[in-house]
Amino acid sequence: MTTTALCLLASAALAGCGGGGTGEDRSAGDILDEANSRMRMLNSVTVDITNRTTSSGTVTSHLETDLDGRCRSRTT
Repeated sequence: MTTTALCLLASAALAGCGGGGTGEDRSAGDILDEANSRMRMLNSVTVDITNRTTSSGTVTSHLETDLDGRCRSRTT
């Protein structure tokens, strides 16, 4: 559920800021409708995140989901 919400928000942000710009302002509802439409076309989602630590190290997370109930996460 959390992954789906995160992906929906990311997709909404990308849909609102995408390069298809007509220059017109769109409502939040229009942006979310487009994001939902794009999300329905996905078969899987992969998220890679790398964060720097205060001691100059890194923490890397890799998340994969098939959007049907399977989710794998690895943090190094």
